Amino acid sequence: MKRRFLAAVMTAMLTVGLLAGCGDAGGSGGSTGGDAGGDANAADAGNDAADAGSAGDDTGADTESDATGAGTGSDSAAAADLNEITIAVPFADSGVMFMNQMSYNLNEKLGPVAKVKTVYQASTFDADGCLTFVESEIAAGVDGLMFCPPSDSVLPTICSLCDEAGVYWAISMRSINDEEIKAMCEASPYYVGNCYEDEENTGYLVGKYLGESDAKKIAIITTTKGDTTGDAREAGLARACEEFDIEIVGEARGLAQASDVTNAVESFLSANADLDAVFCVGTTVTGVQEISVKAVQDSGREDVKVVCIDHPEGITALFETGILTYSVGTPSFALDMYVCGIKLVNAVQGTPISGSLEGKSTNFVDMAEIRTVEEAKAYEEAGSNPEYVFFEEDELQQMMRWNNPDFDENALQELLSNYEL
Repeated sequence: MKRRFLAAVMTAMLTVGLLAGCGDAGGSGGSTGGDAGGDANAADAGNDAADAGSAGDDTGADTESDATGAGTGSDSAAAADLNEITIAVPFADSGVMFMNQMSYNLNEKLGPVAKVKTVYQASTFDADGCLTFVESEIAAGVDGLMFCPPSDSVLPTICSLCDEAGVYWAISMRSINDEEIKAMCEASPYYVGNCYEDEENTGYLVGKYLGESDAKKIAIITTTKGDTTGDAREAGLARACEEFDIEIVGEARGLAQASDVTNAVESFLSANADLDAVFCVGTTVTGVQEISVKAVQDSGREDVKVVCIDHPEGITALFETGILTYSVGTPSFALDMYVCGIKLVNAVQGTPISGSLEGKSTNFVDMAEIRTVEEAKAYEEAGSNPEYVFFEEDELQQMMRWNNPDFDENALQELLSNYEL
């Protein structure tokens, strides 16, 4: 597998002994480590509003890092010198598969290596939810945060809050498009970078597939205007539509419930006798792909195909219907968060990942295209394992700069560019 390319990269770098033990830092009002509590409704990695909550200790982590402290320590920091730290994520620690994989890798793999405890505080993924998450976790005393901002406009406030509190932060599944805001964030000693997918190119890939399949009229289910991810995907789709002479004859935005998706697909079908495909651009409703496939099946219009960004759960069964014919997505939503976690622990422990922008690297994960039942089966076999390990312990150790000072943002990107489940 491509991910085994990591071993070849790592053998060229400095290796030291393994760490021992796991720190026991305090948590916030969410669940910590692997202790799930309460009702964990899945917060989808798009903009799906998650109402889940997790019960736990409200003790807070006693952290007083500053810009000249934890973030600027020596690259040769010994394992014994590591601080017990806490980071927070805006998801429940169980529910849909990516959450299970995320919490398993953060708790069981990254935790012991970096002396880090992860707090899980499910949040909604609108501006208010994002800001509430940041404010509440800062108040609880965490050392680091990672989250998925709905737009660039929330970042100046978050940047200021984290600067004032001395809390490190990373962006998952998103990039910063506004150059002025990007410059502000990168000037902060507490912003450690982001991990995302090339959303515009991904939108283009779907449009290219549709064009090469002779689709001429499509409808889209997508995010509200202004959503960073959705806008980028639609920009890529627009390029493909122009190139392949595809017309978008219907659109539904910001859907919140399963019934909304069903109604939208039924409306597309009734209004367009010659509709070729429904494109699920963004996962605003959990299971949007499955719901769309079923709506097409129920209509008897099985000549209409469904394509999507973000691989759905149950992908093999959906491909076996013959209606879902193309899916493109990250190997796992959890991988973005995990990479951000790696960035965070390096920075908080005093050894930020180096490069042209010290500790502020931007990394992307190559998208995986699925076109056949066989490819869907192979993806689902790995993707349905809640204890799938993204990086083995020896590999992960070499991504910690207190072990391996030569590990930089270029090496990290090389690993991600050659990664697959």
